[in-house]
Amino acid sequence: MQQSSNPLRLLIVDDDDDLRDLISRRFQHTGAQVTEAGDAQEALEQLKSQRFDVALLDITMPGMDGIELLGILKEEHPEVEA
Repeated sequence: MQQSSNPLRLLIVDDDDDLRDLISRRFQHTGAQVTEAGDAQEALEQLKSQRFDVALLDITMPGMDGIELLGILKEEHPEVEA
């Protein structure tokens, strides 16, 4: 369980801006530190500069889909739950 001094660091990856915003606001309301990415490439850039506890991935996105991103994420950042 996360303590309030260590908020959950969450990466939300979804190409649907409205859905991504809705999910982001819900988690921010619980105290999570939320970062958003509109596609897999943007998510990979975020992963280069930040650490995350959890990543929520959209399965169907243009370009690299969520399944391919999950494979890269698990290989390069195994500590992130996805």
